[in-house]
Amino acid sequence: MKRTLVARGIEPHKIAVIPNWADTQTIQPIQREENALFDELNLPREGFYAVYAGTLGFSQEPDVILDAAKLLKNETDIRILVFGDGSLRDHVKNRIEREQIENVLLFPLLSSAQTARIYSLADVVLVPLKKGMTRIAVPSETQLALAAGRPVIVCAEAGSEWARSIEHESFGVCITPGEPQEMADAILRLHASTVPLSELGARARNYACEHASREQATRAYFDWVK
Repeated sequence: MKRTLVARGIEPHKIAVIPNWADTQTIQPIQREENALFDELNLPREGFYAVYAGTLGFSQEPDVILDAAKLLKNETDIRILVFGDGSLRDHVKNRIEREQIENVLLFPLLSSAQTARIYSLADVVLVPLKKGMTRIAVPSETQLALAAGRPVIVCAEAGSEWARSIEHESFGVCITPGEPQEMADAILRLHASTVPLSELGARARNYACEHASREQATRAYFDWVK
């Protein structure tokens, strides 16, 4: 974002970059056996879950998730859970039904009080974003997933702020936006990872607490206006 503003003529010293934050006190990892949302949604605790929770709109390009799911149709241990509302929800629902994408389950976007339970369903959290959007947006779902201690698969152009963070901190995988094959490959890579996902999740949680907590963000705002 800062590079985009500077390229449009804004003087760099007039710009402060303060990351989106998550309430790391409220949103904390929940162990799978303790997460009652599995029971409420009638989901087995066994298996590998990739989760997307958020807006289903053009900026999120949810077709990438559906196309990746079709590539994973023979991976019976892997399921994709989508929690969302938005302008493309009916489109997503119709594609799932019409194309019989049986490894994707679509749910309404639940209340914010359920955030920790939703993300704690996941072995990995999907953060789709349309090509070009990483120059002007960082989806809030990313910080929420990190606060819940979950590794992420993020659609972001190489060299973007989030791509650099993911590569440096090693709490997930960065893929090219609009590439379902890359998303499917990333899901398979984490599913078969020799590094325990709990270790990646711990890195994610540490990053959220150190760089993306409410306390960090409000302190940065205070220091900037002071």
